[in-house]
Amino acid sequence: MKVVAGILILLLLILTVGGCVAHSEAKGFLDSKADIPNGEVVVEIPKGATHKTVADLLARQGVVRNGKFFYYYLRYLVRFEGMRDIKAGEYLFKSGTTPREVAAKLFKGEIHTYKVTIPEGLRYDEIAEIFAARKLADRERFIELCTDRVLIKSLGLEADSLEGYLAPETYTLAKGLPTEQVVRMLHKRFRDVFDRHGLALSGKGLSMHQAVTLASIVEKETGAPEERPLIAAVFSNRLKKKMRLQTDPTVIYGILRTKGAFDGNLTRKDLETPTPYNTYTIPGLPPGPISNPGAAAIEAVAHPAESDAVFFVSKNNGTHVFCPDYACHLKAVQKWQVEYFNRKK
Repeated sequence: MKVVAGILILLLLILTVGGCVAHSEAKGFLDSKADIPNGEVVVEIPKGATHKTVADLLARQGVVRNGKFFYYYLRYLVRFEGMRDIKAGEYLFKSGTTPREVAAKLFKGEIHTYKVTIPEGLRYDEIAEIFAARKLADRERFIELCTDRVLIKSLGLEADSLEGYLAPETYTLAKGLPTEQVVRMLHKRFRDVFDRHGLALSGKGLSMHQAVTLASIVEKETGAPEERPLIAAVFSNRLKKKMRLQTDPTVIYGILRTKGAFDGNLTRKDLETPTPYNTYTIPGLPPGPISNPGAAAIEAVAHPAESDAVFFVSKNNGTHVFCPDYACHLKAVQKWQVEYFNRKK
């Protein structure tokens, strides 16, 4: 009875304001179906929008057939059904949706969300580009936050930046979130991943920063997922033997951080030019991560393969040959680098 009485009140409101409108048209409005060009539309409801503004906006987009009718329906829901204000944000509406369904979505705050996939091994500035391209974060603000000492300290980190501490993952989020909230969300996901391996990593005598730094190198050194534990073993063995890591991705990262750009051509001079990250010229690990590693790379560092290898050579197909000594390494270089590229000429 309450609903019937409410609808009658709604109809009276409509007819009082627009008496020229046929009673049958008003009565059938709530069950009318949207006819949206292209089948669907995303409509942004501005913050602080009045019910009239919302109704007019939806009518212009074809979501409801009559903005005036829908405005009075919203008034009815607030006054007689106890609905609260409409939440600002983007809403997705499809053809065939009725005004009842439109109003229900608005009052429930069913904001339209977007899926964003962040691949493993990206730098924080590359991650910023992805979110900015989807208009889900401000690029410059994202980068600024990743080197904000106050924010970094508030996250309990002893690091110069959030490089390495943002989890590669598929995220679902709505537009309009503060950029800091986006950054914190990526870091929280990192914490969830890292905490699963924390005990194993501490058992190897690695601090969080050292473990993430090593995982970031493992992430950049192979395109074959099954090789990650072996790559991790090589670097672990080299660290134990106090051998320099001599890994090209650290050189490239050092160039990017000191010069701001890398032309894609790594030269012998680059390998010999010291930077804080060049593991051909510095002992041990670089001062911090060189990428944001995924869960598999962190797991590989926590559980490296049982191997005595201290060298690996690319087979030019994404996989490597692993060697325990220099003699083996030289043979692999001869076969997979010298002879391979001579054949390619």
